[in-house]
Amino acid sequence: MRTTRLKTLKEICLEKIQRYDPAYVSFVGIPPHLINQILKNVNSPQSLARIQDQEANKDSVEFAEAIDERWHEFVLSKFWVGKKTEPELPKNCTWRMFYDDLERQQKEILENQRLKNEMQKKKEKKSKIFDPKTAEKVFKANPNTRPSKSYYSGRSSSVGHKPNVGSLGNDLLKKLSKYHH
Repeated sequence: MRTTRLKTLKEICLEKIQRYDPAYVSFVGIPPHLINQILKNVNSPQSLARIQDQEANKDSVEFAEAIDERWHEFVLSKFWVGKKTEPELPKNCTWRMFYDDLERQQKEILENQRLKNEMQKKKEKKSKIFDPKTAEKVFKANPNTRPSKSYYSGRSSSVGHKPNVGSLGNDLLKKLSKYHH
């Protein structure tokens, strides 16, 4: 999955205005109809810039960087009148902070989704490795991967059963048993 960088409201507005494409805009907390309304009522980045301080917004790039309280107040005054969905601004918070928070939340959502996808992929890889059906197929296809019967015969834990320790070990056990009796 390719992760796309989230765009800020100002980037969305600027892009759509430059391309004259008010088709769809989706940004958490900012209804698409609001941005569509803005785009229908504004002809160019320059005319949008005139709403704000003309000295600070000589071109569209500078304008995009300068969307602030006055811009938001203009948007609210023009398009939020009588709407119940107007976002509430928390105390000691500017609109820029409000949008930055939205953007940060969106980034966290994307990051969490990315991490979730990675974990899912790792789980899928592990399940392929430890899948009992796959293991059974591998053992059937290649019997040499199974331990031999002699491997199991020396591993009994019953009392009085001598472990399978090979010929050298057997000789040693015989010698030791002489001293034991």
